[in-house]
Amino acid sequence: MLVAYREYTTDGRFITNQEFGSVEDVFRDDVEGLTDPDINEQVEAQYHRVGVLSQEEMLKLPTLLNISVRGRDGRFVKYKHLL
Repeated sequence: MLVAYREYTTDGRFITNQEFGSVEDVFRDDVEGLTDPDINEQVEAQYHRVGVLSQEEMLKLPTLLNISVRGRDGRFVKYKHLL
């Protein structure tokens, strides 16, 4: 499976699309990591260091609405049964 998600600031400015490979056995852990506030704070701090975010901007925590999953054939996967 290919997991893709979008990152936004709290003001709604689009930052980037990210994607990575996952498998059913660890998919739940991957989603929990994406939506973990502690990890989000670390990513936000890194984005401040490299200049992706200004010091006034904050990174919005990704939600399930920002996450999409595609199967090996490229089609979208309904992943609610994997959570």
